[in-house]
Amino acid sequence: MLAFLGVAVVVVRVYDVTGMADVDRRDALDIARNALAAANVQVVFKNCGSIGPKDDSCKRPPEHGERIVRILNAPKNLPPGMGTHLGNALVDSSANGGVLATIYADRVTRVSAGQIDRSLLFGRVIAHELGHLLLGVTAHSNSGLMREFWTDQQVRRNESSDWAFSAEDRQRICLSLLGKRGLCSSIAGSSYLPPGESTGRTPLATNDRQFTSTVTGTSAPSRPAGDSATMNFRPSRVTS
Repeated sequence: MLAFLGVAVVVVRVYDVTGMADVDRRDALDIARNALAAANVQVVFKNCGSIGPKDDSCKRPPEHGERIVRILNAPKNLPPGMGTHLGNALVDSSANGGVLATIYADRVTRVSAGQIDRSLLFGRVIAHELGHLLLGVTAHSNSGLMREFWTDQQVRRNESSDWAFSAEDRQRICLSLLGKRGLCSSIAGSSYLPPGESTGRTPLATNDRQFTSTVTGTSAPSRPAGDSATMNFRPSRVTS
């Protein structure tokens, strides 16, 4: 991880094997990048997937501090209870960090169809899972982008506080990367537009359904031991 003028530079390799249009992927990554910018984090995404120009460094093993986001369609043989996850992040609890996040493109597409802009939902899920990697925790926050429940009511109203990292999470991310409270204190109370507002995107009308992010406490196969933070979608009524 690099630092420049009080900004942490995080390099993220993106492996998209779904054939998503390059412009749609760029839009989603821009939304995720904007969300993390409020935490003094400049994300540099490298396209290492099958569509679009690839970064030359993708031919080499990932360097220390690089993160990986892989975009794929959900496998058919997931354990019971994992069939609704939109994505997950593998976090090493002992090291308070993580490297790998997975986004299930077919599920994001299915959930967003006729409900919200697909790239907007993609970007928010990517930002949420990267948040787990950078925070180094599988737990969720009470508010903001890292909260556990995403309701259609919240999607419709598109309140800034619902789709940005909370002030506490922004400071925690900044401190975990830069390690200097003086560089991070100024962002604790700052306001920030939600991912998608700066691009002019607004969600379409939705039914009352609920996005749920839960902690499974399991490890991914053939990966170092750790906890997996997952983003789920479960139909349910929204209560006021």
